Amino acid sequence: MAASDARFLGAAQDPDMIGQLNAGIRALLIDVHHWTQPEEVDAFLNNLPPDQRAVFEPFTRGARSARPGLWLCHDICQLGALNLEVELTRLRAWLAANPTEVVTLVIQDGAPAAEVMDAFNRAGLGRYVLTPPRDVGGDWPTLGSMVERNRRLVVFAESADVPGSFYRQFFRYAGDTSFDVSSPDGFTCLLGRGGRKPSMMLINHWITRTASSRADAAVVNRRASLLDQVRACQSAQGRLPTFVAVDFATIGDLVPTVAELNRRPAR
Repeated sequence: MAASDARFLGAAQDPDMIGQLNAGIRALLIDVHHWTQPEEVDAFLNNLPPDQRAVFEPFTRGARSARPGLWLCHDICQLGALNLEVELTRLRAWLAANPTEVVTLVIQDGAPAAEVMDAFNRAGLGRYVLTPPRDVGGDWPTLGSMVERNRRLVVFAESADVPGSFYRQFFRYAGDTSFDVSSPDGFTCLLGRGGRKPSMMLINHWITRTASSRADAAVVNRRASLLDQVRACQSAQGRLPTFVAVDFATIGDLVPTVAELNRRPAR
């Protein structure tokens, strides 16, 4: 959601969330928070290198007000924020206009589960959300059956877990690779969060810096770089990854590379 189209400073994508869906992206990592408090702003600035603090600090002066509700923010809301319920309403309209598409959200949840779930229901997404299998090893429905039943939105939380609901913890079912990689040759398939043999796998495929870089994305979003990590994970886990997460998804070869992988027979 931290997109230049949505006027985020330090953006990690160019199109906003609906623009990414229109470009072929089908899984989104989003951060949901209450509005950033003054002490959190100070902590964020204090952790920056001096030159970067000098760039960002002017944008936070006089912007330390409280705003009610839930917000899509990255780092601090003063550098970019979208009202969660407004964006979920836009997602509902997109799902209605694209009746054969399935979308997954993985939420870095900085707000209570009940508030987040209420926002989904108020936005009219209750008719679309899928309740995951109760058991970690349970069978998931096929994409075709999800479309037939019109349960085409899967919503995970990084931390919260509400049994019997659509809002389950992602790492009950999935594992992910490191999101702290400093060079294009540093990607591996060593799993960090989640189980050792998860039923789903998320590979993080970006270079970690204080701010995301289009120049880095132009290198690591190439087909060869993406396939190197995908193949390493397929070899290590015995299956293709379920999700591939990148910065600046419309730069490079992500969508055609994933489409190519999806056309290959399962092994």
